[in-house]
Amino acid sequence: KRGDPEAESGGYTDSLGWVLFRKGKLAEARELLEKAAASPESAPDAVVWDHLGDAAFRQGDKKRAAAAWAKAAELYADTQQ
Repeated sequence: KRGDPEAESGGYTDSLGWVLFRKGKLAEARELLEKAAASPESAPDAVVWDHLGDAAFRQGDKKRAAAAWAKAAELYADTQQ
């Protein structure tokens, strides 16, 4: 629901972006995943960056995909310590 602060959270944005990605709506998905990655709330979440990497790769943006996956790997490694 628009205007609901919880619905605008990074977690919801990432989830909606991932659903759109799985439905093949790559441009819409990537826009939301970029927004989630830029959100202070969800930027530290490795899954967000992993999703963004997948979306960028499917759009042919290998440079952005590699950067997003590198960030995801860094965040995943931080959680293992």
